[in-house]
Amino acid sequence: MAKIEKLTEAQEKDLVVTRNEWLGHGLSTEPADFDTAREVITGFYKMIGHDAPAFVCLPSPDACLREFKKNSKSSAQDYLQNSFFGQQDSYWIAHYVFSEKIGVKFSEDNSRQLAEWARLAKSIGWWTPSEKVCYLSDRPSKVKFDNDNRLHCEDGLAIEYRDGWGVAMWHGTRIPREWVLNKKSLTASIAQTWRNVEQRRAACELLGWINVLTELNAEVIDRDADPQIGDLLRVDIPDIGVTQFLRVECGTGRKFCLPVPPDMKTAVEAQAWTYGFEGNTIKEWTAPEIRT
Repeated sequence: MAKIEKLTEAQEKDLVVTRNEWLGHGLSTEPADFDTAREVITGFYKMIGHDAPAFVCLPSPDACLREFKKNSKSSAQDYLQNSFFGQQDSYWIAHYVFSEKIGVKFSEDNSRQLAEWARLAKSIGWWTPSEKVCYLSDRPSKVKFDNDNRLHCEDGLAIEYRDGWGVAMWHGTRIPREWVLNKKSLTASIAQTWRNVEQRRAACELLGWINVLTELNAEVIDRDADPQIGDLLRVDIPDIGVTQFLRVECGTGRKFCLPVPPDMKTAVEAQAWTYGFEGNTIKEWTAPEIRT
């Protein structure tokens, strides 16, 4: 077969359709179809000469991990090494499904196995096989993103399962669950000294930079007479380094801080930068009557 060098117009359109379909499977929050999963996995076991295992269906990967460790006396690392990711395998399944659709030839066995992997990815979340037992996880009940499609949730878990287990994320950075589930547990002191730098930055954003900067005694570099243009602040944050912020007051009287580049010299320059003006274009910027 000749190498496929270029997609036809119809194939390019179908690529988008296939991508969206499989993205939907990967992000599905519908309850798992455990019946289909058991059928497919039983077929996998038979394929390698094994009888069907006993299936244990549980609400989350965490519940599967706890049951796996209890019954096998194995570690979390063993669990991860023996796990498959169900719906989260959709990205590579989609690649091969689309390849087959546009003419890539697989062997009869490989094509049949791909179809079964596809059925499984449409059915459940994680699954962890062993010789006699297979643990199946439900899909999440919630998955949330920010405007840049990074996992994110300000008031709860970004990924949450039906038993309450899940993962807290802040603009794509994993953070401790208690920071969003019990916000009083996060203090400026914790935020400043947290070992992981990306999580520390997330903690500061969660608390609000204006609160963190107050505790850090940020230096005022430049202060404009107009509070809506604000004060340019500089602070040395442990392990992050010298960082600058514009402290402003909006039209409603609420105060907040915006991170700005470290080369800003005046509050006006920093304010102009927040509107997309830089260098020689700063002089073209004029302050709006009310900032909200």
